[in-house]
Parts: sequence; structure tokens; C-alpha cells
Amino acid sequence: MYTAEIVFQFAHADVSEEAIEYAEHFLGTLRMNGQICGDAFPSTLNHTRYLAYALIPEQDALNKARYNKYVQHWHTMLRDNGLLHVASTVLGEESGLGVCECAKTDTYILYMEFLSLESPLRCGTCFAPAPLYRLPPTIDEEYHDIISWKSDYEACARLYLNDTTAQRSVIRELTQWDSALSTQGIAICQTITRLTTIPTYYYLFRHGGRSLKQERARRCPANGKEWLLAEPWHGVFDFRCNESRLLSNIGYDVRK
Repeated sequence: MYTAEIVFQFAHADVSEEAIEYAEHFLGTLRMNGQICGDAFPSTLNHTRYLAYALIPEQDALNKARYNKYVQHWHTMLRDNGLLHVASTVLGEESGLGVCECAKTDTYILYMEFLSLESPLRCGTCFAPAPLYRLPPTIDEEYHDIISWKSDYEACARLYLNDTTAQRSVIRELTQWDSALSTQGIAICQTITRLTTIPTYYYLFRHGGRSLKQERARRCPANGKEWLLAEPWHGVFDFRCNESRLLSNIGYDVRK
């Protein structure tokens, strides 16, 4: 991933609050279109320029050819409020944050490392994050369902890591295949599979277990079938069911 500076150049120094609000809406639609990552965009107003900073998946992520109707709408609203043009500059690459470069992927994985800014969609071939705009839009020219699921997952992850509030409920959301969070994620995987014809798997985080023997004997929670792999897939997933398209890991507290 890369850090980019996005510059809104206005005709006059007295940039209205309404124009700034439209710029923020514009950034929000870029996010829902998969063109920028995260939900916080540091910004500043400098005379006739409004500057914002964001993480983008690839150097050409902000290409106008990727704009959907919502990005175009807010760009028009900005034009009507004194915008001359929008320009972006890639400031540099974020260390350790790469993206999938495969010419073809055979599978996708909906997978979140806790509190990650990267795309929650992983390539099943190389396991690197895949920019969402490589997919057909999942809801009305956007990826609102995927990005909303990511936000919900992050909220649960924060509570889990803090280990202070609603632990039992949070652990259920992260680990159970029929929880509200998992149900939402599995539906997204089914949508991606339908739109791309590429099988898409959902990862169930495993909080813990009683023993390594019992963990290895676990069966797929969706259909009761054996799903233990001979070797972990991508060094992360100990379990994979090709029928339910669920993935999981051996509980971290019994791995050794």
C-alpha cells in the first residue's frame, strides 16, 4: 500500500464549509469504492487548497477511470462549489503493506488480521490483500457490505484485545459460524463467489481449546465433516472445508 496526498484546488481562498463537507463525502465514496483504505483521513485547509492524506492499495488506485456514480456525484457537487480540480500524489510506500500481484487467483479468502488497514479480501494463491476494486461491485456500484463488515469485525477485535467488555459476546461473534458477524461475512463470500466464479472462503477465528488432541479432532461446524489439513494453508489455516468454504485455526493456547 501507499500513502497519498489528495489535493482539492479551489478557485477562491474563502472555501465554504459546504465545499469541505462535499470533499469529505468525496473521500468517503472513494473508500466505499475500494480506492482508499481506512476510515480516517488527516486533512488541512491551506488558502485555496484542501489537502487530505490516505492509504491507497496501489499507486494507480485513485485513477479517475475507477470512479463510480457516487464518486462522480460528489465530484460534480464540488465543481459546483468552486473546485478547479482534484490531484493526487503518491508520497511513498507503506513498509510491509503489499497487495496481490497474481495474474490469476484460484480462490479468495475473507480474512482480517486484527485492526488491519489492508483490504479484508486475500488472494488464495499468494495470500496478499486484494484491492476491492478488482471485484465487480457487490452492492450498487460499491463495496459497502464488505467495508461495513470490516468495521464491525474491527469493533469486535478491539473489545477482544482490550479484554474488559462483553468478552463472551465478542468471542462468539468472532468464532461461531452462525453468529451475526459470521453470517454477514459468509453472505459476502457467497456474493463474491457468484460475481467472480472464484470460490471464496470465510475465516473463523479460534479463541482457544482444551487440548491439541481435541482441537485436531474438531469438525466443520457447518456440516460436521472432517476438515483438518495435513499442513496449514498459508501457514495460518489448520482447517478448511471445501463444501462450506469455512477456514479456521487450532486454538492458539494449545498449539504447542
